[in-house]
Amino acid sequence: MIYKLKFFSMMLMASCMITCPGAWGQSRTFENIRRVTMRSTGTILENNEISGYYILSDVEKAKKGNRTYLLKILDENLDDFKTTTLEEGKYVYLAESAFNGESIMLKFVDMKEKSLIFMSYSKNGDLLGKKEKELTKRETLFYRAMVTAETEGNALNSIHGKGFVDYGMDDNAKKYIINYIPSDPQKKGWRKRSMNVKGVENAGFLCSSNDYVYSLVVKRPGIRSMDMQTAIVSHDIELGVKSFETDLNSQKYKVQPMNGYFDEKTQLLNVIGIFYEPGTKQVKDNGLGLFNYQINFSGEIVNEKYLTWAQDFRKYVQVDNKGMISNEDRNGFIFFHRIIQNTDGSIIAVGEQYKKAADAAGIAGKALGGGTSTAKVVIQDMVIFHFTKEFDIAGVEMVEKSKSGFALPAGYGLVNIHMLSNIVKANGGFDYSFTSQNDKDESTSIGYVDYERKKGAKNELVFGAITYYDGEFSRDKIPLGHPKDKDWIRVYPGKPGYVMLMEYSQKTKTLESRLERINF
Repeated sequence: MIYKLKFFSMMLMASCMITCPGAWGQSRTFENIRRVTMRSTGTILENNEISGYYILSDVEKAKKGNRTYLLKILDENLDDFKTTTLEEGKYVYLAESAFNGESIMLKFVDMKEKSLIFMSYSKNGDLLGKKEKELTKRETLFYRAMVTAETEGNALNSIHGKGFVDYGMDDNAKKYIINYIPSDPQKKGWRKRSMNVKGVENAGFLCSSNDYVYSLVVKRPGIRSMDMQTAIVSHDIELGVKSFETDLNSQKYKVQPMNGYFDEKTQLLNVIGIFYEPGTKQVKDNGLGLFNYQINFSGEIVNEKYLTWAQDFRKYVQVDNKGMISNEDRNGFIFFHRIIQNTDGSIIAVGEQYKKAADAAGIAGKALGGGTSTAKVVIQDMVIFHFTKEFDIAGVEMVEKSKSGFALPAGYGLVNIHMLSNIVKANGGFDYSFTSQNDKDESTSIGYVDYERKKGAKNELVFGAITYYDGEFSRDKIPLGHPKDKDWIRVYPGKPGYVMLMEYSQKTKTLESRLERINF
């Protein structure tokens, strides 16, 4: 982003529509914090309501050759509940953290021992278990780059009430590894590796049901090939037994899955993404349109649905044959953040507009002998697709926001546009913040952050909300002020009537948190 913040990202999972800010609530300031990242903080939920927060911080005082972490559990009022001290080696860094409704998982990388360390804690801050996994050579390089760039990882994923699934690489990144770690340390986890002896296979988390975890597998003939084939692999959560592996490319089209969800009512897995002409070997555009495949427990595709940019979507929005959606003077591709099924059965696909452009600052730096990229990604409007439960297009909601630029790392200017969007996401470059559902009033809320440029007044950060209720969309915004000298800011849901804002400054080594009253 082009904000004054060095590394900015915000996430808010409020359960209802935000209408206006109120008075300040409780606040806390933690000092002597040498380091704390966005990936080391999170919320603790009970019955979909906030009961507290967890914060893992690297503190100033540590024994020689060691690194001291404090895992602090706060209640919903930001009062201390429990603090646990973790003594680890000097080269042990936090890679990711996650909460699955029952326990907190902290995933560390030990760059000296070249291993991953998984520590699970209860909601009360008690250690449940600790496991280690040796890193492969390619994984070591990956995590070293991740720690250096301070990017957000996405290999660790939570299985609600069950455990956690973590994805890795083997055979010089030619094969995938899936590790399942149960919340209950008395239960046995499992580890699965791709068995195909030919070609390259990479895997990532798609979604889960009560009994199965679904992974998206991308297959290529070679490490440099862009001729990709996709498949869905299903594993039994408790036993680790593969229940099916289904190739998604039909004779009619080649597909690129973007997201998925499990429909509890129909007991079908829904996979949604972009479809292309069968001869496409490199993803250069947004294809022909969007598809939805429904898959049963046997791995059979029982229903296929295709919507084209040229015909179906042009009824609701300006779009060219490459899938670039236009809004007045803006046009760009769409990155899909989430696919959600509403309580009425309809489907919402949360998208954000982006495109690649020349970076004037990068070009100037290159001319002076710098190592920066000459390209950037421009982030533009929110685009919300609304589908019926049969996956017919019901409407497209365009939400304007200020343009922002994400400078690409050196050497990434030639990467294809869809892979660039994943780089932007990993570095917190998109404005999208959250999607949450409130079962009580059957509403779905989508949050985003905007840096509003105002004439005759100071520019200001705002949080915007797009709420779906009873078949209609509504919008609202609340101001977030003019933060200065902060490395990052994050917004969390709070107890009823509040949200919690967290701000970290490496310069002053302070972490500030506060509850701000709002009206729903």
